[in-house]
Amino acid sequence: MRRLEALGHAERLENLSRRFPLPHFPSRDLESFRLINAEELRSALRLLEEAGGPEASAWRGRVRRLLG
Repeated sequence: MRRLEALGHAERLENLSRRFPLPHFPSRDLESFRLINAEELRSALRLLEEAGGPEASAWRGRVRRLLG
């Protein structure tokens, strides 16, 4: 059995990559992604806050999670 499967995290990583347009990122790489793309994420969050509807609300939550 592979280490990741033994820990039971494979499903979590798979769900994260389906929800966000990101490959499987270790936490240190996700932190780098946040730092590199912070301005774009903040800009997207401002636009989503102005938009209404449940889909915009869902994307707003996803962007907030990416921002940490």
